[in-house]
Amino acid sequence: MCGICGYIVKKEDLKGDEVSVLNKMISTIVHRGPDEKGIYYENKIYMGMRRLSIIDIEGGNQPLKNEDGSIIVFQNGEIYNYLELRNKLEKNHVFKTRSDTEIIVHLYEEYGEDFPSMLNGMFAIALYDKKKDALVLVRDRFGIKPLYYFNDNRRFIYASELKSILCTPYVSKEIDMKAFDNFLRFQYVPHPQTMFKHIKKVDPGTILVIKKEIAVKRYYNVPSETVYNTNIDGYAKRIRKEMERSVELRLRSDVPVGVFLSGGIDSSIITGLASNISSKRVKTFSVGYKNVGNMFNEIHQSRKTAEHFKTDHNEIIVTPDIEDILYKAVDHLEEPCGDSSTLLTYIISHETAKYVKVALSGTGADELFAGYPRYLGAKIADLYTKVPSFLRKKILSPIFERLPVNRTNYIKNLFRRIKKLHVSSDYPWLERYLNYMSLFKSNDKNKLYLSNTKELINKEIGIEESMYHHNPVFNSELDNLNKILFYDIKTYLVDDLLLLMDKMSMASSLEVRVPFLDHNVVAASNMPSNYKLHGFQKKYILQEAFKDIVPVEIFKRKKIGFMAPIDKWLKEDMKDLVGDILSPASVKKRGFFDANYISSMVKYHKDEKDDFSQQIFSLMMLELWFKRYMD
Repeated sequence: MCGICGYIVKKEDLKGDEVSVLNKMISTIVHRGPDEKGIYYENKIYMGMRRLSIIDIEGGNQPLKNEDGSIIVFQNGEIYNYLELRNKLEKNHVFKTRSDTEIIVHLYEEYGEDFPSMLNGMFAIALYDKKKDALVLVRDRFGIKPLYYFNDNRRFIYASELKSILCTPYVSKEIDMKAFDNFLRFQYVPHPQTMFKHIKKVDPGTILVIKKEIAVKRYYNVPSETVYNTNIDGYAKRIRKEMERSVELRLRSDVPVGVFLSGGIDSSIITGLASNISSKRVKTFSVGYKNVGNMFNEIHQSRKTAEHFKTDHNEIIVTPDIEDILYKAVDHLEEPCGDSSTLLTYIISHETAKYVKVALSGTGADELFAGYPRYLGAKIADLYTKVPSFLRKKILSPIFERLPVNRTNYIKNLFRRIKKLHVSSDYPWLERYLNYMSLFKSNDKNKLYLSNTKELINKEIGIEESMYHHNPVFNSELDNLNKILFYDIKTYLVDDLLLLMDKMSMASSLEVRVPFLDHNVVAASNMPSNYKLHGFQKKYILQEAFKDIVPVEIFKRKKIGFMAPIDKWLKEDMKDLVGDILSPASVKKRGFFDANYISSMVKYHKDEKDDFSQQIFSLMMLELWFKRYMD
């Protein structure tokens, strides 16, 4: 696990301080790799990295080169199947290390630009081919590892983090208003956009070849056609086989490996498989929080799971300094993200890093196997739309309008969801789901934006376009639920969950591996959606595949989710901070939003008339991002 950075420049644009610029880029990502520094430069190519030593601790320093030194490689990430690949390559190549990164060098020699499809791992790769004078960049299939770039046709700059690019004297900090608008729609910035107009994200599953021109080649696509070739037992057996292999590969390490254990299905499966595979007691880690109630605390559930699997369990009870963590999160995220689990991910990563260098996470299982309540909600919404329109509008609508929607108890929260479902029932299917996933809907943004903000956005896009930003992912033969899962894998998983997991874990120099996002597991998940959401039972196929490993009571537990008690924190721990960051004076000074609209939203939330916690937290993160990166 590392951070990589560098650039290639036209000879006529070379300046005398190129090495100092490269060293500055490297220094901004020292947290990603505190163990070693690597650097390479020659003529017009400048490449660097910081290393977190996981495999071949002594010999795996980068860059790594081929026998004649004509191919130079830097990598951020891990290649899990490196031993199998090495056995094939040793017939024709000489290896100097035991590192997984050296595999890339010789694979490229053998297969050229087709080599990424042979890798099983999470990675961002920078490779320079001297003979072809080509810089090759690769991002892993699902975007587990981030990779950014800037190109002005004179200088091509790349890095694992935006800070590495922004610290150079060649990039201006101009806001991408399309990304700004999309953030307020989705609570994250969708790829390939960043909040900076001139910096982009490399798409997952993509290889870039930079010569005189830039060639973009996609080497992987998430399967977009349902496979109907077996019964439920056949699907379950295949998932079991692929997950066993995935966990086995991700336990490969020369340093201790742990597991994030929440007590839910996903982390319990990983813990159970790891316990069966490992010759040592598996180290598990759970974080609990004081004074937040059981709704957000899974510490008791994870303890029972750890006892069942006889793990070396570590419980970390924290009373976090929320304000301090908030500022650290904004700094490391580098873009606004309205997902409050960012704070929890930072906390558990920071604490786990005191014990191990590597942790396994259950991230990705919900998107593959329909684990979120919203998938069940989408199914219910489909059924509700079959109620005749006149009945919904004339009879049910007046009833739903009178339902109280404040958040003081479960019933009133349920009423709010019912009302939300009813309001969206007249939308077409795609628009209904995107509306449900929206932070601020179109009508809300019309109230939120000042007229000059609308004008700035309309110069680049129509005010409604961002809502349909991801439409192409729906152009498939999948059924409705599988289309939603496909959408979330291609968007929300990449640009929200995986991004915040990478940034928050690497802030503490912790490598997090995700067994459910092995591409073979993803291929095995390609099945009719009724095997995932069976009636009203979520993740049904996982329960069938692992019922002999995971106790039945774990399957029956209500899903809590990795959520921060953001409602409580906004009212108590962060109350003064909310008042400061979103004060009318601060909002007016920034000049994008209607201060009265935000003040009324904050007041409604404070008075418990409605739940605006996500909107308030996202606006806070946006303002803090402006202060950190623009002011």
